[in-house]
Amino acid sequence: MVDDRKSDAVGRSPLPLSMWEFSWLVRREGAEAEYSDWDRILDEAAERGYRCLRIDAFPHMVAAAKAGGRDERFTIIPQPRAFMWGNHAPVEVEPRRSLVEFMTKARERGISIGLSSWFNDDITHRRDEIVSPDDYARIWHETLAFLADHGLHDAIEWVDLCNEFPLGDWAGQAHFRIFDAPGRDPVPSLGIWTPTQVERINLYFESIESLRTDWPELAYTFSFSTVPPNVFALDLSHFDLLEAHCWITTTDIEFVGATRFTDFLSMLPEAVTRHVQLVNQTYWPRREEWLERLKAIISVWSQRASEVALPIINSEGWASTVYEDTALPNSRDPWDYVRDVGRSAASAAIDAGYWGICTSNFSQPHFPRLWSDVKWHQELNELISSGPSSGSNNPPT
Repeated sequence: MVDDRKSDAVGRSPLPLSMWEFSWLVRREGAEAEYSDWDRILDEAAERGYRCLRIDAFPHMVAAAKAGGRDERFTIIPQPRAFMWGNHAPVEVEPRRSLVEFMTKARERGISIGLSSWFNDDITHRRDEIVSPDDYARIWHETLAFLADHGLHDAIEWVDLCNEFPLGDWAGQAHFRIFDAPGRDPVPSLGIWTPTQVERINLYFESIESLRTDWPELAYTFSFSTVPPNVFALDLSHFDLLEAHCWITTTDIEFVGATRFTDFLSMLPEAVTRHVQLVNQTYWPRREEWLERLKAIISVWSQRASEVALPIINSEGWASTVYEDTALPNSRDPWDYVRDVGRSAASAAIDAGYWGICTSNFSQPHFPRLWSDVKWHQELNELISSGPSSGSNNPPT
C-alpha cells in the first residue's frame, strides 16, 4: 500500500499511458511487422505525448524454467485469428535481450515502462509452470533481478504481476487452481466468486511481499478487468496501486446486448465487423447516456481506490474491447466512436483523480488508422498531462 517511501510523488500530474502488451515483441516480421523498428515507433509514441508504455515483460521466459534451465529463444504460439493483438503465425523471439533493448530505448526518450504479463504460450508451454503464488514470486523476482543487473529499475513505473487476474486467458494454471476450471473457460472467473475462490485469489496477492523485500522502491499490483461483480471483495492490502481496465463493453449490459459484443467472446464469424456496425447505430443516438454510465463506473473505481488509499490507473479501456476498420453505410469513420469515448472517459478519469490514464486500448502502431491521427493523440495526452492530481490517488512512485 501507499506509504512514506512513496510520498515524494504527491502533486505529480497524471501520466499519459498506452498499452503495447506483447505485440511490441511478437509483431516484428512478415505481414505483422508494425513493431519491427523500435526506434521509429518509440519516437512516434513520444511525438504523440505518451510518457509510459505498459508491456508484457514475458517473466516466465526471462526467468529460468522450474527445472533450472534458462532459454534465450522461444517460439510463440499464434493467437486466434479473431484476436487483434499479438502474432497470428508462429514467431521466434528472444525475450531477455529484447526486454533490455526496448526498455533502454524507451528510457532514452523519457518514456517509462509499466511491466505486466499476459503469459503467452510457446511450443514448450512454459506458461503451464506458473501455478502457485510462489511461482509468480519466483519468475518476477528473477525478472526484476535481471533488469536490476542491467540498471533498468529507474525505467520501471510499476509491476503488474498478471494482466486482468484471475481471468482464464491470462492466469492459465492459476485460473484452474482457483476455479477448478480450464484456463480458456471464461465463465467461472466472470461470475460471482465464492468465498473460497476469493480466499484463493487473495493468496496470490501475497506473492508481492517477497518482491517488496528486495525492491521496496517499486510499485506492485495485479491488474483487474472491471467485469467480475465482486472484485471489491478482494484484499488489496498488498497493493501499491489499483489498475482497473474499464470499457463500455465490460460495464454496460444494455450496450453489450445491443451491439452483440458477446458474439466475439464466442468467436462467431464476422463478430467484430457486426459489432462495429451495430456500435455506430447504437452509440450516437444515445451518446450522452452511454457516456454518463461509463463515467459513473470510472467514479466507482476511483472511490474504491480512495477507500483503500491506493492510487488508480487505467492503461487499457474506454470504448469497445475489440474493434476494427469496417466500412459503415453512412461513410462515417468508425474510429470516431473510439476517439469520442476516449476523450470523454479520459476527462472523467482526470476529474476522478486517476494518475495514469490511457487514451484507448487501440493506441498502438498496429491499429494504423487510429495511430496515424497524431493530432488526436497529442491533444488528448496534453489534456491528461495538464490535469490535476489530488488526494490519495496520487502516483506511488
